[in-house]
Amino acid sequence: FPSNWHLSQARAESVAAALAPQLAGLRIETEGRAESEPVATNDTPEGRARNRRVEIIVFPAAGN
Repeated sequence: FPSNWHLSQARAESVAAALAPQLAGLRIETEGRAESEPVATNDTPEGRARNRRVEIIVFPAAGN
């Protein structure tokens, strides 16, 4: 990948593609964050592993 952002976005899109068949008809958005929002230090292998994550946020449908 040309950048961490591209890798992050590809991960998000991969998860969305895996979930899409179960969520048919629902709107799914993806967003890559790259190194902009770490949850751990990137100075250790363990920290870097924790930062390689996908977060899923569910919002209620508009009008509910």
